[in-house]
Amino acid sequence: MKALVSVLVVVGLVTTACDNSGSTNTTSPTSTVPTTSETFSDTVGVQGQSIKPFTVSQVGPVSATLTAVGPPATVFVGLGVGTLSSGACALAASVNTQASTTAQISGTATLTGQYCVEVYDIGNLTAPVTYSVTVTHP
Repeated sequence: MKALVSVLVVVGLVTTACDNSGSTNTTSPTSTVPTTSETFSDTVGVQGQSIKPFTVSQVGPVSATLTAVGPPATVFVGLGVGTLSSGACALAASVNTQASTTAQISGTATLTGQYCVEVYDIGNLTAPVTYSVTVTHP
C-alpha cells in the first residue's frame, strides 16, 4: 500500500505538471465505480489495536470514517488503512482522530486484494474503548 501511495503521488504530480495550452478541451465520459460500505465495531484496549480486513474487488476510491469511539466520546485514537500481511496491517495512511461524520482517510486503491483498517491507542487510553468505523471501497 505504501507503493500505492507513492504511485498516486507521482501520478498526481505528473498530471498537474502537464501543460495543455493550445490544446482543445474535450470531455470524456466518466464512469462511476460502484462502492460498498462496511461497518466494523469492536473494542481497543490500552496500548492495543483492532484490525479489520476488507477486500477491494476493483480499482477505485477507498475511504475510512471513524463514526464512534469512547467513552469518552471526545477521545483521540489512531485510524489507519493499509494492506493485510501475516495478520498485521501495514499502514499506508493514518491519522490521529476523534469520531466524525466525514471521512478522515480517503484515497484510491490502484490494486485489488486484501486491505485492512486499524483503530489503535495512540497512548492516551486509560481504559478500553469501543469504536465503529465505516470503510467504503469498490
